[in-house]
Amino acid sequence: MSHRTITSGISNYLGRIFNRFGVDKSCRLEAIGLFLMGLISFGYLLFRREFAECHIQFSFLDFPIFIGEILIFLCLIVLSMKWKKFPPKLKAWHYSLFFYFIFVAAKAFWGYLGPSKWGPLAFRHAALFYYPLFAIFGYTFYKKKFFSQNAILILSLLLIISLRINIVKLFFRIQPFFLFTVFILAFVLIKAYSLRSIKYALFLLLFLLVPYGAFLRDSRAILVGNVTAAIFICVAIIFILKAKARTKVFILGLCMFFLLLAVFKLGYVQEIKSLIDLGKLKKQYLESKELVSDTENDYNPKEIKAVLYNPQIKRKAALPVSVIEEKPVEVNPTAEKNKEPESRLKEIQASTIGVIDSLEKLSPQPVNTDLAQIPKAKKALSSPIATEIQATLGILEEKVVRVNAVLERLRKISEKTESFRETEDVWVLVKKAQNEIEQNLALLNELEIATEDVELTKAIQEFRNKIEDPFLNIRDTRYKLRVRKASDARGNSIFRILIWRDALIQLIKEKPLLGFDFGKPFRSRGIEIAGFAGGEWGRDGWIAFHNSYLALVYRAGIVGMLYIVFMVIFLIKIIKRSICLRSINGILLSGAIISILMYANFAVILELPYYAIPFWSLFGVTFAYLNELMGKGVSSDIS
Repeated sequence: MSHRTITSGISNYLGRIFNRFGVDKSCRLEAIGLFLMGLISFGYLLFRREFAECHIQFSFLDFPIFIGEILIFLCLIVLSMKWKKFPPKLKAWHYSLFFYFIFVAAKAFWGYLGPSKWGPLAFRHAALFYYPLFAIFGYTFYKKKFFSQNAILILSLLLIISLRINIVKLFFRIQPFFLFTVFILAFVLIKAYSLRSIKYALFLLLFLLVPYGAFLRDSRAILVGNVTAAIFICVAIIFILKAKARTKVFILGLCMFFLLLAVFKLGYVQEIKSLIDLGKLKKQYLESKELVSDTENDYNPKEIKAVLYNPQIKRKAALPVSVIEEKPVEVNPTAEKNKEPESRLKEIQASTIGVIDSLEKLSPQPVNTDLAQIPKAKKALSSPIATEIQATLGILEEKVVRVNAVLERLRKISEKTESFRETEDVWVLVKKAQNEIEQNLALLNELEIATEDVELTKAIQEFRNKIEDPFLNIRDTRYKLRVRKASDARGNSIFRILIWRDALIQLIKEKPLLGFDFGKPFRSRGIEIAGFAGGEWGRDGWIAFHNSYLALVYRAGIVGMLYIVFMVIFLIKIIKRSICLRSINGILLSGAIISILMYANFAVILELPYYAIPFWSLFGVTFAYLNELMGKGVSSDIS
């Protein structure tokens, strides 16, 4: 079979697929570009960092080419082929973009090759400034005709399933910062489906599977962003409704009431308190500031090599023993070293009874265990030490099973729309059990040192191996569930404030016009002195700003400010067109964009490909969608 025959066969096959989805020959390039953007964005949303780290490494480069940059290259090829076929009329904004990207490229290569030779980190900083290319790609590639009824059905099902994909025990799930956006996209797509019976079934499935609590629970940034977006959507939709002013006010009041009810019913109570109680936040900040001021002059930052990125590290391996607990358990070896192994084992037995009691209260319906084992455990613990060492270790293993039962219950609670108060009550007992386990590990270490019995030493070592996994798993689960006190949440705010303060002081004093070199690692003296985030800057040699807008200004000065100004201008245009066209879809998509831009005030959003690329793609597609509505003279898409 000749090469020409194979090529012709592939071309015909792809042509049939395009025809099935209503894509004619005139716009197949745009369809390919939009498909690539959608596919990669979906990969980012599901697999996040693991997917973003996929790369190719050329031998002549000292940095990898990541999948986001490969996508840019492919989209540029598609765009250039389209422009070759249909040359665009050059306008002022084309020239402005050209000079903007010349500036970004110059800063990137200056940081990489210039006198300071910051290395590959310069290109990571440049990514913040070239990711908006995806808005241009999305705007250029979008065509409404691509979204045939078949395409809408497939995309709707994919998005709905991804909202609760963990129910089928798979190892991925839509990242929290995009849950609200995926919900909006699914809603807009289902709304466009024509067959009513399937449309209503899809809506029912969507509203049954959507994790409402996750819209308000995962972090305070998500809480603030989603509430802001929800308020905008409510106000904008009510504004375009054809109703009397009194009716609109009543509907708006009703919406605000239910929104507040949802926030306090589904949101994390302690985190909401930390947002409201600004007095305590100010007090805690002043204390941290005083600590930093007293130490700053004598502080010598540790020399740490800056790295481009760290490959994904398992949380278990990265967690130190006391990463969550405020006070690590202390065991005084001097006071305890003379105790006999038998008496030390008695202490382990006594504390284990307390653990079992706590876990029994936690999980009345245990997983993979039998309540009948608990009385047996307590009886075995009172048996003579000399003959029951193995039985005792077996009971301690039972404790591990019970801990896993707790974790299973907590996961179920975190996935339901139950109140945060219940989760908090559960964690009171979990912390107690966790402390007991930590004490037992410390006691086992001492027991192993004190005994000369080979069999006992071997049994202790085997038990430790079994208990350490669920012990670290508890810490990991607590981290993932984001259960923390209001004081912890305020500490998180102070961590950010100290970073922002240090960054602004550096910027104003040293590089106010064009910002710092791309590649120059940012270190915050404030958080290092105060003891925040040592696992990040101590590992990477730099710390993220946790505010994308500050990152823009810090790296590019006035150009970064112009970036923000133009982003706001285009957002206002999107909102204005949505309202003028009375477009429900436009308002919903605008709300999704607003939510992400709000997250960017408090998190690392526009800097990371798995957030920035889907966001800018959505931004461009939304603008193109509204432009197409305007071109057709559509007065409304309310249906």
